[in-house]
Amino acid sequence: MSSAGLRQDGGPRGAEGAYYATGTLKGITGPGNRTVRALRLRRLDASEDLAVLRSFADLEELTLEHVRGVDLRPLTGLGVERLTITEAVGVDLTPLAALPQLFSLILGNLDDIEVAQLTLAPSLRLLVVINDDPMLTGEPVRRLIKAIDWSRLAGLRSLSLRVGGLYEMPPIAVDFGFLRCLPKLERLDMYAGLRHAGPSRAPTEPPFDGLSRDLTALRISGDEPASVRTALCKYLGADPDDPQTGIVVSDWPESDEPAPTALWAISGPVDGVWTAYGSLHRAEDAASEGTEHEACERAETRLRKLDAALVERLDLDPESAGTGIMAKSRADLERALALLELAPPMTGEVA
Repeated sequence: MSSAGLRQDGGPRGAEGAYYATGTLKGITGPGNRTVRALRLRRLDASEDLAVLRSFADLEELTLEHVRGVDLRPLTGLGVERLTITEAVGVDLTPLAALPQLFSLILGNLDDIEVAQLTLAPSLRLLVVINDDPMLTGEPVRRLIKAIDWSRLAGLRSLSLRVGGLYEMPPIAVDFGFLRCLPKLERLDMYAGLRHAGPSRAPTEPPFDGLSRDLTALRISGDEPASVRTALCKYLGADPDDPQTGIVVSDWPESDEPAPTALWAISGPVDGVWTAYGSLHRAEDAASEGTEHEACERAETRLRKLDAALVERLDLDPESAGTGIMAKSRADLERALALLELAPPMTGEVA
């Protein structure tokens, strides 16, 4: 069987059993003479058929990065134990229920997802659902929390649910009652971007009705964080005076949702500096390889060819989710956006 398109993953020498493919699965009919235990697929769209993965008999870990409209139904019955899906747009996640041996599921930075009731495998021990990108919202996280049949996950040991954290994002409101279905939980991370909205007191509030007593590490939010932490330590049998307990309680996120900032909206001046923020990588329609930092380098190279003097008056600050473009003159910033074909909004552009 052909293994064209597969490359060894993990650096120059490659990690044993780890491979990746980018852009297309065409030409890949199976692992060939390789033993493929971990496979990372990047930049796939709706035209790609994941059915070829059924030929990878040794596959234990699958990662899908920067995928758009990919059909997950061919994964049905696949024996993977660890699945990661990040930077996914327009994907129906309902077929994840058909992975019978799933041990770890990580979902991050999702946009425009579909999901019906999601009955995940009882074998699941680690679940992560995080949107932490100012270009996105917390709606996919909210929809997943509502769709998951938590009663099937009594064996779950580690749970991370977050909206924002590295970035400030509007919080979502969800009923925390699902935590009562997780008696074996040892690690809980729900400190950013989630507010309780249910008919009864949240299990993360005193008297912590139904909260797992096996918890040894948790980060949550609540009213009067210091008193909640003291009560939590007592509930879990930990010393509240020990800073190494791993029990952290912070203030609730703001209840008023800030208006999202439009992409490439011009704000300022602040201390004489005008700023616009957005993702240069996404502006390339995510068709290129690499990261936001590399997209920023390409943008700077393009600007230098078009107007070298202008580049000297700009400051480009790339981060993982986007790039800030700053100038002391609004005219310079507008020209930079125009040269990069990044049109700012027509109205409401001054913060």
